[in-house]
Amino acid sequence: LSSESDYDETYGLELLNIINLVCDEDKDLQISADIELELKLFILGNALGDFQQMHKEFVKKNDPLIGLGEMKPKYWKSFQYRFQEKNESWERAKYFCELWLKPALIKQVNRKLGNEIVDHILQDCQSNQFSTRMYFQFTVMKYLLEKTHFSDYLEYISDYETFVKKWINNYIIEKCDFHHMQSVILSNITKKIKDILNENSQETSDFLVQFKERLKRDLILSDDMDVFHLKEDTNIKEFVENLEKSL
Repeated sequence: LSSESDYDETYGLELLNIINLVCDEDKDLQISADIELELKLFILGNALGDFQQMHKEFVKKNDPLIGLGEMKPKYWKSFQYRFQEKNESWERAKYFCELWLKPALIKQVNRKLGNEIVDHILQDCQSNQFSTRMYFQFTVMKYLLEKTHFSDYLEYISDYETFVKKWINNYIIEKCDFHHMQSVILSNITKKIKDILNENSQETSDFLVQFKERLKRDLILSDDMDVFHLKEDTNIKEFVENLEKSL
């Protein structure tokens, strides 16, 4: 269900096949036909809501009307710019940063932040706490003994998964300086962008294509960047300078 594809009737058939395999493999269960039918109805009934949500998400992401509605401000800005006589290089650079660079930077920072957190935790002197499942459980139980909070014991016993998630979350918050990590990641990406801009030697028509191509390993710019256009008489040097100021 994590797939971005639409619902397919084969998903229901696959569920039924899984149930049949389980029922056939374990003969000790001695499941009657009536119980098997109720089991299938129950599981398919629970899955129905997920299948429906899957279909809604697919329609939402692929509905051309919704897509056009979301892109309307970008198209309007591009149209407005192309028919303006005055030079608005600064506004164009600011607009490009706001609608394409900034969202891409946020996604990239969040994407890299997860890896940075993992690396930081593993490099920590106490990282062996996560080396094996047994060692991890020992660490958690040691924590319970040291804190002696009844509410922690209760949650550990009644909802182990939730308790462990909270414990790991608190551990990460305690060990990691998120602001510093984000700043370092953002600084590195911004430096690469500026380096590419400073090396720029393309003509107006090739500038955006080359810019996106050279950044693709470090920054994934939205596909709808094609709606952004520069006039043929645009001063690329001036645009680049304004783009750097907007970062």
